[in-house]
Amino acid sequence: MSREEIDYLFFIRNEFDGRLRYNPQYSLRAFARDLDISPSRLSEILNRKGGLSEKSAIKIAKKLKLNLEEQSYFLALVNHNFSRSKEKQLLARKVIQDHKNNKYFMLSSDTFKLISDWEYYAILSAVQLDAYTGNDEWLAKKLDITLERLEECFRILLKLKLLKIEKDRYILVNEKVSTTDGIPSFALRASHKQNLIQAMESVDGSENDLRNISSISMAIDKSKLPEAFEKIKKFRRELSDFLEDGERNEVYNLNVQLIPISKNT
Repeated sequence: MSREEIDYLFFIRNEFDGRLRYNPQYSLRAFARDLDISPSRLSEILNRKGGLSEKSAIKIAKKLKLNLEEQSYFLALVNHNFSRSKEKQLLARKVIQDHKNNKYFMLSSDTFKLISDWEYYAILSAVQLDAYTGNDEWLAKKLDITLERLEECFRILLKLKLLKIEKDRYILVNEKVSTTDGIPSFALRASHKQNLIQAMESVDGSENDLRNISSISMAIDKSKLPEAFEKIKKFRRELSDFLEDGERNEVYNLNVQLIPISKNT
């Protein structure tokens, strides 16, 4: 496989990294517990000192909450590396080959960072601020990140051709940037967790007149959810157009949550 394809360990490491972002106290021992394997076994897997059986891969895939398509690909990657059955290896190669032209599973590590790390989209917005003149120190302070982190993000955004340099400052290649449908669920979960963490931090960190956090509970007709999701998407885009038309002096992040709180019975 090429470097741009996902290795089976990517699924496992990504989930751990996402949980660690949400809870800095989260440990490999806790992760092993949640995967229902021993810490020593997890260490062997992560350090490529031990393989995975099909049975173990199925159990781990379920613990990682991969969807069916992701489970199929994860299992194929495991069998391709470790199965002693020629029949299963051939089937694994076919599954992997079927996904070679599927962008859903062709995320490079740089592209995944763009999707899952909040700083990248914040930077893409911040370079549009009226007060930004190309001063990287000012921009790092504005976003409350280190200059080293800012420069790292700039390198990746340039590599992905989302930014370019003109007159000693970074500018957008395209005015609007959004992820497409078909992004793997594990990548989206990492992004959603970061957004929710920021929302929680703003409760104590921002003045009331500079933020709006509200909620409403309702009994709904589930058949209307697809239409509701489209209305939310339309609302996000209309609000973005409204707020970006005028002086640009701050970077904001809009999160809209429509989630089930009752359980399927």
